Amino acid sequence: MIYMKKASLNDIGCVIQRIDWSANNYYTSYSENLDLTEQNDDGTLKYNYYVRNRYDLVFKCLSNNNGAPSTYEPYFQPGSYSTNNIYQGPDLYKWKYMYTIDAGSK
Repeated sequence: MIYMKKASLNDIGCVIQRIDWSANNYYTSYSENLDLTEQNDDGTLKYNYYVRNRYDLVFKCLSNNNGAPSTYEPYFQPGSYSTNNIYQGPDLYKWKYMYTIDAGSK
């Protein structure tokens, strides 16, 4: 061994595939019955059930309006979500706010 560095808990973090929200894409509704770790041939997730918006907020898709494309980016604005952190846009997608990515984690 030529080099070693001790890593602390502050040096590591959970990493998931980045899925940026974009208009007119289809997102999968979260379900316990799907294998949400299943991958395509290129190694990307088969089911896009969560997204990151342009404000670094991460949302999980709860309902995809029966498979329709998403046309409104999920976001938080006073009065735009319920007390359970659920946002429903005019496209009838329902999104659950999960967390915000802090600037140091990008």
